[in-house]
Amino acid sequence: MYVSKSNSKSKSENEVFVNEYLVKEGYALGATYPPDVKYQLLFKEAEKEAREERRGLWSSCQEEVSDVSKVPNEDDNVTVNQSTDTIECSLNKYNCSDFKTQAEAQGVFETCGGVANDVHKLDRDGDGKVCESLP
Repeated sequence: MYVSKSNSKSKSENEVFVNEYLVKEGYALGATYPPDVKYQLLFKEAEKEAREERRGLWSSCQEEVSDVSKVPNEDDNVTVNQSTDTIECSLNKYNCSDFKTQAEAQGVFETCGGVANDVHKLDRDGDGKVCESLP
């Protein structure tokens, strides 16, 4: 698709090939599918330029990436308590005072649907972490 710019004088300056522009600026990938492969080389070059210039999709996020792959080991003191009791999720049955630890309350909260179904009103500030005053 071509779009005309009204402020240009000549016809070649007056038209912008939108698909090429989007790929060249890093807003799209240069993909072609048969039988429409007429601009395949044009798109490949535009994508190569965008990658080299680190535009759009190819730019860095400039954020620190946290390591979420860390698996707890014995030194992390992680305790998981599995209860055989049935957790009631259909009515407001629990208060923070019903739990010994924040982790126990968090487990019930998540089992019952988390923020989307906080029937017990354990997450007062809506941040997804319940009974924050508990140890």
